Amino acid sequence: MVELARKNAAAAGVADRATFVQGDMFEADFKQATVLALFLLPGNLRRLAPKFLELAPGSRIVSNTYRIDGWEESETTYGDSFCITWCMAYLYLVPAKVAGAWRLPDGEIRFTQDLQSLSGTLVHPCGRYESATGEVKGDHVRFSAGLNVYSGRIRGDEMSGEASGARSGFWRATRLKD
Repeated sequence: MVELARKNAAAAGVADRATFVQGDMFEADFKQATVLALFLLPGNLRRLAPKFLELAPGSRIVSNTYRIDGWEESETTYGDSFCITWCMAYLYLVPAKVAGAWRLPDGEIRFTQDLQSLSGTLVHPCGRYESATGEVKGDHVRFSAGLNVYSGRIRGDEMSGEASGARSGFWRATRLKD
C-alpha cells in the first residue's frame, strides 16, 4: 500500500510534498507532519491521541469513519451519493498549548485546558477576578472574560489579536513562566 501511495502521489504531481512511511505507527515519530490522513479503529486513535498533541498547532488530522475521543472536529464531510460504507471524514486541528498564566493588558489570566476548551480566571491589577472561558482551534484562540471577548492567534509564548466589548482594539499577551 505504501508503494501504491507513492505511485499515486507521483502521478498526481505531489510526490515532492508527501512522505509515506512503512512501520509501526505507535513507534513512529511524526512530529514534523502537518497533515495526517487516517483510517484507524477507535482504539488505535485513542492510543495515538497523545502523539497527535505533539504536532505543531494547526496541523490537520483527517480521520475516515471514526472520531477521535474527546476532540471536537472542525469539519465533517460525507462521501458522495454513491458511498455506501466508510463515508464520513472528520477534520481535526491540533490545538496550541495555552494552559498556564499569561500577562494581558487587563491583568493576569490563568488558563486550564482540556484539548480545545479553555477555562480560567482573569485577575485585574486592582485584585478583581473574572471568570474566563474559551476555545482553541489550531493556533487560533477565542475567549471571554467579563464583558470582553478576545480573538487572536497563538505563536509560542505570545498571543495577540482583537478584543471587543468594554475593551476594544488590539491586544497582546505573553506567557508567564511558572
